Amino acid sequence: MTSDEYYNAHVTQMLGDRKPDLQRTPEREALLLGMILRAGLINSAHGIIDDSVDGFPRDSHIGIAELCREIVTRAP
Repeated sequence: MTSDEYYNAHVTQMLGDRKPDLQRTPEREALLLGMILRAGLINSAHGIIDDSVDGFPRDSHIGIAELCREIVTRAP
């Protein structure tokens, strides 16, 4: 889990139901990855334009977003 993903999960947990729009969802992650691909951003780890970030493929990012959602959902 990256520090950004950890931070997002932590802030969402702290805010509880007051700010559900802050939660990083798999759907939102897929949308963001699609946007970076369409914008032509270069994957710094490979030097190519694709929907990976820092060498981690799309499915890994979506999976981490799902884990974050589970953690926040189950948090007291």
